[in-house]
Amino acid sequence: MAVNNPVGTVEQLNDRKQIEFQWNAEAQRVIIVNGSGSLSGEVIRFVDKVDATTSYIGQATPGTLTSESLWQVKKITVAGAITSVLYADGNTLYDNEWDDRASLSYS
Repeated sequence: MAVNNPVGTVEQLNDRKQIEFQWNAEAQRVIIVNGSGSLSGEVIRFVDKVDATTSYIGQATPGTLTSESLWQVKKITVAGAITSVLYADGNTLYDNEWDDRASLSYS
């Protein structure tokens, strides 16, 4: 299923950097099932496309509960030709809860 979001469709994302993405229809989100980031080893990433202009991306180590304060969360907004990527709390630390993504402060 092609899922459009500010970072591309699932198929386009799979073509980049040898990272495998899956669309989880039940959860209505894209999940990275194989890849790595700034965390050592494997990571999980959730992409929550709220609407046509707002998405959230969360990253944590596998097995992390969405209610644990162990997530790095980014908010992506699109306004015309401008796409902004902002971090929760204005930093790249893994100290936020994925469940709180809509109420966090971003800069």
